[in-house]
Amino acid sequence: MLKINPVMQKDLRITSRNARFYWGLFAYEAILAIGFYVVFKIVLGINSYNSRYYDVTDVYRSFISFFPALMAIQAGIITIIIPVMTGSAITDEKGHQTFDILRTTPLSCTRIVTGKIMSSVIRTMTFVIAGIPIMAFSFIVGGLNWIHLPIFLLITIVYSFMLGSLGVMCSAYSKKTTGAIVKAYIIYILLYVLSFIPFGFGQLYASKLFSYFFLCANPIVLYVNFLMAIVGEGSIFAYLYEHQTIGLPAVMCSFWVTTAVSLVIMILLSILYIKIASRKINPLKGKE
Repeated sequence: MLKINPVMQKDLRITSRNARFYWGLFAYEAILAIGFYVVFKIVLGINSYNSRYYDVTDVYRSFISFFPALMAIQAGIITIIIPVMTGSAITDEKGHQTFDILRTTPLSCTRIVTGKIMSSVIRTMTFVIAGIPIMAFSFIVGGLNWIHLPIFLLITIVYSFMLGSLGVMCSAYSKKTTGAIVKAYIIYILLYVLSFIPFGFGQLYASKLFSYFFLCANPIVLYVNFLMAIVGEGSIFAYLYEHQTIGLPAVMCSFWVTTAVSLVIMILLSILYIKIASRKINPLKGKE
């Protein structure tokens, strides 16, 4: 029989009884719908002009832009809401004076942390899955390959898990929820910005492989790489390879390899964050 993490089960039960979650889901769908309408109007305006010069099929395929636009909106919302969801994972338990009780249960620190993370990932995926009907329009009219949808869901799950792990780790090291959220955002910015620095230095020194892994660790690079593959522009790494900028074998610059490397790096970072958070909340730390 499959054992469900009791921490995750408790958090999801509380969430299901909270009206704010459903209002948040409604707001999320509203933002997607507004984004869809804006992109639709822009595409119609462009098509009305280009229809004089291009074939009808080219105008029809321009609707492929729906998916990248909606995907960017979803990725942005996920990046914003997950710190809010996980920033209170440990601090709320401390504030309600239930954290010490939670630590006296037979659950290990790792199971407590993973339960908090999984509850936030499931809530996030509820938002993403709710937006699939809107995103599916680009598959129907834009000629997209349906294989892109499960790839997008896989990337989003791993990305959400990494962000959730980081948020819980920040919550474990904070006394207040606000402090945990701020710490998570600061680390996000450092991860997004600093991962480009080794690539810049890689142009001066023979550290191509080092800069390659740092670029793969950047979620922005991962999503942009995916968007380029969708619209048939190859990938970022393929572009760098063609211009002899990355200095690595062609197979390492393909979309599938770079995507797999990025996902593996995100999973390893998630494990690291979980280990750090588990050690922080371990009552026996330093007493062994």
